[in-house]
Amino acid sequence: MQWKITLTGLEYSSQKEKFKKILRENSLKWKGTLSNAIWESSDAKIRAVFKRDQINDITLEAVLILEIKDTAKDTTDTTNETNISENKLFNDLSLWARSFGKAWVEQNTDAKKEVAKIKDFDEKKLPEEVRAKLEFWDMFHKPQETYMRKRGCPESYIRCAILAWKEEREKVKAQYVSEF
Repeated sequence: MQWKITLTGLEYSSQKEKFKKILRENSLKWKGTLSNAIWESSDAKIRAVFKRDQINDITLEAVLILEIKDTAKDTTDTTNETNISENKLFNDLSLWARSFGKAWVEQNTDAKKEVAKIKDFDEKKLPEEVRAKLEFWDMFHKPQETYMRKRGCPESYIRCAILAWKEEREKVKAQYVSEF
């Protein structure tokens, strides 16, 4: 089952410490990057997509997609209401959302498609000149993962290099857009 909540940047920023505390209490571990935020456990996954104003360094919107794996033993039960109401993570997140007037909405769409649609939104709107400049910049700055693995670099080092590249790329993109 998938559930989605959309928050303004202000709502997310003011509530994110409580949100992260709930994730820790429910044993969800950070598996993603800043550009592709994922928290995961054996029975649940949360993906977060943030729309950011890079120039002012603020979050404009946060879309959180909760995926709960169906762990029901009874396959004849076609309603998942009992299962979801007994899920501690979902209950904790529902209380968290209600504390500031929001609610999780059940989704029938694939979460990966939702994340991709949101992430591609800004890239597609960029002018061709900016995209060309970014491609050129990437040629010199994007870490070469395959080469790094062949050379025996630890995965943690590779992940850090990619994360640093993505963060720097966002700054460069903001600079190119402001120049255009």
